Amino acid sequence: MATYIEALGELIARAAGRHPDLFQYGENILQGSRLCGLARHLRGRVANVGNCEYTHVGVGFGIMAAGGRAALFLKQLDFLLLAADQLVNTTALLAAAPQPAAGSFTILAIVCDQGMQGPQSSFGAFAELCSMARVNGYTLTNRGEAERILEAQLGAPGFRILALSQRLFAQPVLDLPVLWAAGDGSVLEYRRGREATVAAFGFTLPRLLEAGGGLPRQASLFTVHPVLPHRWERILDDAARTGHLIVADDGKGTSSLGHKLIDQVRRRHPGCRTTLYSREETVDPRVNPDRFALEEAL
Repeated sequence: MATYIEALGELIARAAGRHPDLFQYGENILQGSRLCGLARHLRGRVANVGNCEYTHVGVGFGIMAAGGRAALFLKQLDFLLLAADQLVNTTALLAAAPQPAAGSFTILAIVCDQGMQGPQSSFGAFAELCSMARVNGYTLTNRGEAERILEAQLGAPGFRILALSQRLFAQPVLDLPVLWAAGDGSVLEYRRGREATVAAFGFTLPRLLEAGGGLPRQASLFTVHPVLPHRWERILDDAARTGHLIVADDGKGTSSLGHKLIDQVRRRHPGCRTTLYSREETVDPRVNPDRFALEEAL
């Protein structure tokens, strides 16, 4: 069985191959491990660039504004903090333009979610970054989800950020048939049950499935992405039907999208039971992934 990084690397290359004019660039994506194999299958217009994320992101926005297509590959999500001004202010400038930019810009970033590995490997706050920049983001957790999102987003008009989990790289890729998907990819449903509604944010889906017995056997299962606006009606309706909403969110913010979903279901369906699995407010970045557990808060 293919590993997560093998499967997603091939899916990324296939989606990129649909756009011969796509400019694919990043640090060391043509040499060495090629970002641990992420960029191994890339073909076409591929270039190594130097160490300056502020410029990298600015170039991508420039290509998009000029009507071209660009894809930036990043070894660590942390490096995007070095381009925060571009993410926040350039996106706002482009959004305020009389006409939307005709081109496409996609950032593909690896989230170091295995714990502290160095001075720039402890950020991991993907949803929070998307919220700050008011940009759509997608976490790729399994083959079906990745295939749908990559085909729809990579090379498409506009700007978005796609995130991959370093923790999953060597693990067998999950194969989950997609039962239903929102048109914008914000919500994907994998199964429908009667005992509970499970909504997985970030990279929590594999952890929930690893836990196995911790979830009701007959539970609906969704993944949720930081896509604006937050259209979660299908999850809210399903929670009203099952009577129990279980939310898992590995975001580092003390107030996460998971909290927002819990609030929405409590307002709309006061009788629905809710359970939230999230990080503690104080996060120990040195934690070993084998010991990492989402803390439960009722």
